Amino acid sequence: MTGDSLEPDVARRRMLQVTGAASMLGLAGCNANAFDDSLDPDQLLALPHGVAVGDTTSETAVFWTRLAEPGTVNLEFTSSDSFDDADRVQLEADADADDTARTRLTGLEPRSEYSYRAWGVAEGGDLDANPPEDEPAVKRGSFRTAPTPDADAPVTFAWSGDTYGYGGAPVEPPYAGLEAIGKLQPDFFLYLGDTIYADANTPAGQVSSSTDPDEALEIYNAKYREMRNPDSSVADRTNLQTMLEATSVYAIWDDHEVINNFNRTNPLLPSGLESFLNYWPLDTHESVTGSSDTRMYRSFRWGKHLELFVLDTRQYRDPSDIPPEEKAMLGKQQLNWLLGSLQASDATFKVIASSTTMGIMSGDGWTQSGQGYGRELGEILNVVEDLDNVLVLSGDIHKAQVAAFDTNDDVVNEFYEASAGPLGAPSGNPNQYYEPFNPNVFYDRGNFNNFGVIQVDEAGDFIWIEIRHENGKIAFSRRMKAV
Repeated sequence: MTGDSLEPDVARRRMLQVTGAASMLGLAGCNANAFDDSLDPDQLLALPHGVAVGDTTSETAVFWTRLAEPGTVNLEFTSSDSFDDADRVQLEADADADDTARTRLTGLEPRSEYSYRAWGVAEGGDLDANPPEDEPAVKRGSFRTAPTPDADAPVTFAWSGDTYGYGGAPVEPPYAGLEAIGKLQPDFFLYLGDTIYADANTPAGQVSSSTDPDEALEIYNAKYREMRNPDSSVADRTNLQTMLEATSVYAIWDDHEVINNFNRTNPLLPSGLESFLNYWPLDTHESVTGSSDTRMYRSFRWGKHLELFVLDTRQYRDPSDIPPEEKAMLGKQQLNWLLGSLQASDATFKVIASSTTMGIMSGDGWTQSGQGYGRELGEILNVVEDLDNVLVLSGDIHKAQVAAFDTNDDVVNEFYEASAGPLGAPSGNPNQYYEPFNPNVFYDRGNFNNFGVIQVDEAGDFIWIEIRHENGKIAFSRRMKAV
């Protein structure tokens, strides 16, 4: 199941309504046929770092791009088979956000396939003109909106992380796994941390604990640009742009977006957070994130059978020297949100996206020998033990591992965990499991690049967990029956 059954709803299209931080220079709803198609090529600006759509729901989506120089982005979206009646939006790049541009689209149709195209126009250029149809500077992409919460619908998505650089010997692009994910065309891609390696030595630079925060911000931004458009001395592509053109993305950070194993006290955190928000299409509308403009934990519903809870395991994390019985990874507000959201969810499958591992042990995860986050984890498990069909997706460890855990010795698995990756970083041998959780191990493999795929059937009877080689070939598959 790759979502091919999701047919565009061309009979009922609403006018796209646009809100958000981007400057609005035109009106959504303008008919593309009303425009001349004689744009002077000298007025056309490149979008060298591609386009992306993220945080899609049944009615909304966030568009992102970056201009090479000051100008305006023309964006057209449509759920029909052509752009003849597409709605056009015009937005400016934000100089304070490294010349990136984004906008929030509302009024979209649920469970629909949208196509879009975008191009840049230089200052003073003709905003009403179209570029030639075959102009390579025009970036194109597609995405699907989610089914409504009451809809029986199949869902397929991919997840992984850990790309571009590690230590003194970075793994260089292109990354075959990103290309394979794009070809799969899942309903969405969950980018589960370490989307850059800011503390690795690559042409974009390298941060260290002594780097000034302002200098670090420049390096972080350069790292994200490099991930989309690498230095020609390294490679001609990473495949990230291609993947982002093929589907939408839910992105969250782990540690290497700032510096290895950072916590809330790190002076580089604000710069790393600012840059991450510059370069990923996160929905910062208060209906998603509440009153905090830096909150990144959020949830997404995909039909009757799937709800995804994306955790921020970094921004609120206590230093490691705090006693385990007091130490927090999520912080009180996020923890309460997670517990309440899990209890309130009526989705068949509840999927928790945690960039760090939970039942699989790691030096920086939930279960560390004598240094873990047992207090918060205990509160989460107290809720999970009363729920059915809970799956944790994780990354960070650079191995593919799948297991189930009986955390309260009742001979029933309270949750499954599947960890996938890396897409590009070095790997190693599989990690150990937290024995007090009574692990039932299904798959253990390191030393290869990989990504994971989750499929839920239309009736919600089963969820499939797959680990795939970077070429897309299935290495492991297990069916989990709904309780």
